[in-house]
Amino acid sequence: APESAGKMLRVFNGMDLENFREVAPDPQNPVPRIVSTGRLIEFKGFHHLIAACAELGKRECDFTCEIIGEGPWREALQAGIDELGLANVVELLGTRPQEEVFQRLNTCDIFALACIVDQAGASDVFPTVILEAMASAKPVVSTTLAGVPESVVSGTTGLLVPPGDEAVLADALEKLIRSPELRRKFGAAARRRIETEFGVDTTVQP
Repeated sequence: APESAGKMLRVFNGMDLENFREVAPDPQNPVPRIVSTGRLIEFKGFHHLIAACAELGKRECDFTCEIIGEGPWREALQAGIDELGLANVVELLGTRPQEEVFQRLNTCDIFALACIVDQAGASDVFPTVILEAMASAKPVVSTTLAGVPESVVSGTTGLLVPPGDEAVLADALEKLIRSPELRRKFGAAARRRIETEFGVDTTVQP
């Protein structure tokens, strides 16, 4: 509604940073660790992330990927992991307590969410888990879908790719896997963006 822009005030979901006081911007993992979180349903795009991981394997990238969550797509996703020979690289961790999710975000190297529009037209709108990853000073790889570009500034706090484009998703992940310096740079910028734009003390004022 551009004709009504002057009447509208955008107020973001606020983040309580109490849960993200101590961050590990340079985790000491043996190889870069990717984490993704969400319900195992179509529009979260985990099947595209798994396919991108297979492509990364062909490119001889060293990494691991953890997918946290539960849902009706679990069996199909595990079948995809097995079929692509990724059992030693990609792991479905199931549902975990919130404290453990925060801990895994804090100690990963890259956060990924390959969200798409599903066959029924449903999609993520403004994923809170992306804000949690940014609060943990992690670079985010996600898609140019709905409100995601309002949180992730592509090329500054992470990298955004077209939904469903597995090759470009793999390109973005490879770029970060191969560059610890870029991971640190994007992660630090992500944390600063959360503190200045999304801290709850800021967002409640309007």
